[in-house]
Amino acid sequence: ATQSASSDANTLDDYEEGNWTPTDGSGAGLSITNNGSKYTKVGRLVVVTLDVTYPVTANTSAVSLAGFPFVSALLSDSAGSVAYTDYVPAAPIFLQLGTSTSTLRILSAGAFVTNAALSTNRIQITASYFTT
Repeated sequence: ATQSASSDANTLDDYEEGNWTPTDGSGAGLSITNNGSKYTKVGRLVVVTLDVTYPVTANTSAVSLAGFPFVSALLSDSAGSVAYTDYVPAAPIFLQLGTSTSTLRILSAGAFVTNAALSTNRIQITASYFTT
């Protein structure tokens, strides 16, 4: 589809949906298995779902998922939830989507979850954010 630009800010002129591939942004070089991740973009609003399985790893770097289909504009405008995970944290999970780098980090009990904690675990996340 082609975009039909409009000078009226109240006219929807940008809609897109597709698949995307989450990657390891932690610097550990992990090969994360993508079980089917999708996105929908309506104007500046992006909604992503990701479903990944972590490989066997003892790497203690903080989990950082990258490869988002669009750059995040503002950290405070993001929201997300974990739909399912094999990982059982000691405390509730919170998600943090970084600006410009568009990497998702996972926190539990006030600390970043490590790659080792997600070793062999599957995690499904839904998040929404605004792009530039």
